[in-house]
Amino acid sequence: MQPQILLGLVALILFPSGEALSHEISEALHYPKNLTTSFHPNLVQDITWIHNISGKETLIAKTGGLRDHLNSEYKLFCNGTVLGISDLKANNCGLYIAQVTFWNNTTEKEEFNVTLIDPVPPVQITPEVKRIGNQCNITLKCSAPSNTSDLSYTWMNRYWDSQYQSTATTGNIMQTVLPLDHQEMEYMCMVENLADQKNISVHIETCSVKVKNDQSADNKRNLIIVLTVVMVVAGAVMAVLGWKYWKRSSKTSEDTFI
Repeated sequence: MQPQILLGLVALILFPSGEALSHEISEALHYPKNLTTSFHPNLVQDITWIHNISGKETLIAKTGGLRDHLNSEYKLFCNGTVLGISDLKANNCGLYIAQVTFWNNTTEKEEFNVTLIDPVPPVQITPEVKRIGNQCNITLKCSAPSNTSDLSYTWMNRYWDSQYQSTATTGNIMQTVLPLDHQEMEYMCMVENLADQKNISVHIETCSVKVKNDQSADNKRNLIIVLTVVMVVAGAVMAVLGWKYWKRSSKTSEDTFI
């Protein structure tokens, strides 16, 4: 039996005629993406890729025949069974259809419905650490400015010398209460949507050390205030004494003139 016929029979078994296999793809703008079909490269005689956006179909790639046809935006791999897009743009959304012809001349198609999503914007954490009695109250706010509400938040933490552990917090604000002498900790906020993910971490030192540093900062601030008040009062006293001296000198000059 000729190899082409054998491959055709295998293709017929693996891909019987029927409805096209369909995939839903969500990806971030300006990211690369490969659309990988389920067809084995050795079973494919030729393949045609069509892009359908808003009902308008465009031939973007075709293998077989005298030469391959390929739009410059795309790349083909694995005998055309993988379509590569190096930089997803707004016009790359829509339906991609792979029409394959096997060696036994049977045909199948596979579809990819591509939805493009804005990538997750830069993420930042705003920490707030307060001492309440003998406990340390920690509030962390994770923010990623976005016009959409499709962002999800995951919090993880770890002691300085251990692995990250998941927390029960799922919103963008994480609150916890720790003893004053807790170990140094690191918290990480992961922000993601259907197509992208970003994370950022913040280091929380021992609360007793922070309280001590805050007290030291308060003492410095109070000292600056006291010194400022003393200088203002001293300046005022010097101004009054100078004014009195000037008045006395003026009066003495007038008496001498008379």
